[in-house]
Amino acid sequence: MPGCAAACIGKEAPCNGSRAARIGEAPCPAASPSTCDHEASYSVAESAACIGRPASSAEARAARAEVPAAAQLGAHEQGEQGEKIKEERAMYPGISAFVKFVADKQHSATDEKPEGAQGLKGRRVEALHKADATPTGADVATRTDHMLIGCLNDGDIADLGYAEALCLVKAKLSPRDQTQAYEQLVMYSRNIYAKQLRRRFVWGLTVCGTLVRACLITHDRIFSSSDMDVSEPAGLARFVSLLIDWSLCEITRLGYDPTIEPSKDGNGWDIRVFDDMAQKSCEYGNLTMIFQSPSVFGRHTRCFVGTSKTGAETGSVGEKVLIKDYWAHIGGDADDPRDEITYLREIREKLGKALDGKYPRIEAGGVVQIKGPAGEQIGDTTTALTAGLGLAEGMPLWVHKRIAMSPIGEPLEHIQSEYELIIAFCDAMEAHAAIHRECKILHRDISINNILLRRVGDVVGSMVIDLDNAMRTGCKHVAAEPDRTGTLPYMRIGSLENSSVDRTELDDWESALYILCWLGTIGINLTDQDLYARRVPPPIQEWLNGATSVIAQTKRTHMGSTEAFALSILNKFLGPGKYKRLRRLAKGLHKALFFNPRISRKCHGCDVMEDEDATTSEDEDAMASKAEAPAAAPFYDAKVPDGITDPFVRRAKVAVKIVDDLLHIIKKARKAARDRMATEAQLDPTGEALFS
Repeated sequence: MPGCAAACIGKEAPCNGSRAARIGEAPCPAASPSTCDHEASYSVAESAACIGRPASSAEARAARAEVPAAAQLGAHEQGEQGEKIKEERAMYPGISAFVKFVADKQHSATDEKPEGAQGLKGRRVEALHKADATPTGADVATRTDHMLIGCLNDGDIADLGYAEALCLVKAKLSPRDQTQAYEQLVMYSRNIYAKQLRRRFVWGLTVCGTLVRACLITHDRIFSSSDMDVSEPAGLARFVSLLIDWSLCEITRLGYDPTIEPSKDGNGWDIRVFDDMAQKSCEYGNLTMIFQSPSVFGRHTRCFVGTSKTGAETGSVGEKVLIKDYWAHIGGDADDPRDEITYLREIREKLGKALDGKYPRIEAGGVVQIKGPAGEQIGDTTTALTAGLGLAEGMPLWVHKRIAMSPIGEPLEHIQSEYELIIAFCDAMEAHAAIHRECKILHRDISINNILLRRVGDVVGSMVIDLDNAMRTGCKHVAAEPDRTGTLPYMRIGSLENSSVDRTELDDWESALYILCWLGTIGINLTDQDLYARRVPPPIQEWLNGATSVIAQTKRTHMGSTEAFALSILNKFLGPGKYKRLRRLAKGLHKALFFNPRISRKCHGCDVMEDEDATTSEDEDAMASKAEAPAAAPFYDAKVPDGITDPFVRRAKVAVKIVDDLLHIIKKARKAARDRMATEAQLDPTGEALFS
């Protein structure tokens, strides 16, 4: 890989100069080798004779007089006794003092502290005063070795944490521990993303013995600089140069998003959403983060609630919106756009107000715009992110996108009754079916998180969200099952097995059935889930953990017959006496999906039928189908070749007709739920009618 600054882990990048590890060109003359860099590097080089080798008493005393403990960064031997440091924590004071020494030297290099490109007067890059501790904002009680903070003043930074971290530091005694240092940096970095609304990528430092590496943690890999050996003048100069660059460079080079800024009125954060249709940015304030992807690598999806400050496509000032910020992987294939923004605009164009409130309405959306090298506006991509670092070649292209949407919904855990859950579920799947029929867009990730509850007055409804994984049916990528999409407990059997069977609507309906089964078992809301916590784990718990192949086989067993479904799933619903209507709906959907009386026995169950004399289970529930098919009526799959024996393949051939049956079932269930809610609303607590 060309470029000296970064090599993918496991590969060394060639070095072509002492400033190879720097972040980017310094924005002012003070960062050139002839001024700040030279003076700081010269002082350190002259006073750091004891780094990496035994030092004489005179050398050690001289070094400590000039740089107290700083020049011992990474040293294995210290002081006149030459006693070897065996514990990593003994390295921390040296790291902290060395970084502070560089900051002090850089700030004293000129009478006037130079201003960086963002107007920061030589931000001080210093280490937290408290090392080997759990920083504030940590999601688990992990102790970081050190972290660097970018601050404007030489103040006390002992109590700061992940919300202020500029760079993570991991120290190891030996270069043999380099890989472990990388892994720990990645683990800690997720806390920075969770606590810093505007972070685009994260910097890290590994100090393994006397070897220092700068690490760039991006969306799908870590890049590392070549070794900076601080026991050698050239390596020491490169490391000092890096620290000075971090002090003076633009905030975009540090990993911060310039389109998210502190509000001018001091009320939280403001965000700009560029709209690629109107070719302008819309501003939103009062930003609150409500979701952060737990994964360090990938799309880095984050969701915010904000208030409109400027008019968008349809929004008005003061309206609350949901803002989704994410990085999309671009495969370069016109048939595989995976563009949620395009999908939402197409749905709005083709369906108009028919589904108003049942899917997100886009207010503004497009690629995030940042300033390019010449001050021009450019799209924020991994290419722009790593500009000047020699990383572009061979690096996957990710594009930074942002969408503002309305209306805002609530998580399904705010459901108050099984009636509300049935109504919300049916609204979402009816919208799903309409979007597929009119736009040929298949969602592919139906889960609890992607169905939101909506309340408008006394009316309960829902909307289906998140088209990140959506694709058009008929697309070659859908047919080829290019990746495993979905959320584990709700993932269809075909995805768990990485099946080559063409994707159809039935796959999302299978996931929807799993949602009902899951909520029926663990509880539909937080109150009921407290009851579940005291139960013996039911069989459905096996859907959550383990190898995907094992989970797939478990689901095949649970779904493979009406008897197994009743015994393993329906009979384990929270109860007794709870969720009767939810149980009935799940039973009807299971029958229509896996044992529909309107399709032949070859389509039934999850496995190829070997016994042609097997009988169809009795229809125990009136909701299982529209009505019994007349004796002379042909099966839906009558024209499917007999040679196709896989029931999933046969059902996929007649998916449209099976979905009609499924829609009939949910509409009937929704009407019954609404009628029941209306009846109960007219009763007092004793059950007596309030109105005659």
